[in-house]
Amino acid sequence: CDWSVADDEGIHECDVDPRVVDTKIIAVVKDSRDAKTTAEIEVSVNPNQSPLIEIVQPYQNWDYYRSHPVPLQMTVSDDWTIPEDISITVTSSVDGALAESCTVGSDGLVNGDLVLSTAEHSLIIEATDEIGASTLSTILVRVGGENTPPDCELTSGSGLLLDYTPSEITG
Repeated sequence: CDWSVADDEGIHECDVDPRVVDTKIIAVVKDSRDAKTTAEIEVSVNPNQSPLIEIVQPYQNWDYYRSHPVPLQMTVSDDWTIPEDISITVTSSVDGALAESCTVGSDGLVNGDLVLSTAEHSLIIEATDEIGASTLSTILVRVGGENTPPDCELTSGSGLLLDYTPSEITG
């Protein structure tokens, strides 16, 4: 802390942000004639751990269709930062940044949809806590062309009576 004059009650405060696991804080006090005295304390700091990411979806090495968004679902947690204050970025090796930031719920759950181009993507998910510690997690997904209904025809079965009502195939 910078040198400054104590208040009327003889108190001087300053903020200290020890980043080292074990450190010593030393206070030096001097009067107007430069007479000095010191006091010190030992401080043990629990180091900040990086956030944890558990990816639920998309599934590793799965095939998805370009005509459907790829689901994104994960949970994040951290030993110092509440879930809502953890920032999430998702980057594709093909499409670049997909989400500047995703919203994290109070339970640590992140849900969303990713629109990806037709290609094999390495998705890099980064979670960063409020102190700046971060974790990377990577998942590989393949996105193919449009999902189209299959072709179907009867090749035999003369005299067969069919009661067929056409319907749209989805999913």
